[in-house]
Amino acid sequence: MMEFGGSMKMLIFAPVFCPHRYTRREMEIMKKEHPGLRRTQLKDLIYKNFQVVLEYNAEKQDEAKLIDARRKEIENRLKS
Repeated sequence: MMEFGGSMKMLIFAPVFCPHRYTRREMEIMKKEHPGLRRTQLKDLIYKNFQVVLEYNAEKQDEAKLIDARRKEIENRLKS
């Protein structure tokens, strides 16, 4: 974990899975399936679907592991 100014803490890591890519990909599908819905309604449907996608849940676990590994790496570097 990096500290800036003593109070603000920031963890730097590379995202494993990008929800924005999923949203863009699914938006076209949802527009065809639900042609009368507004954009925000489509986004809500996409988000609900995104929450139950198996790859999302698996990626969250992987992301947590990467965050912990990165945190330990930074802590070890700062201790030296």
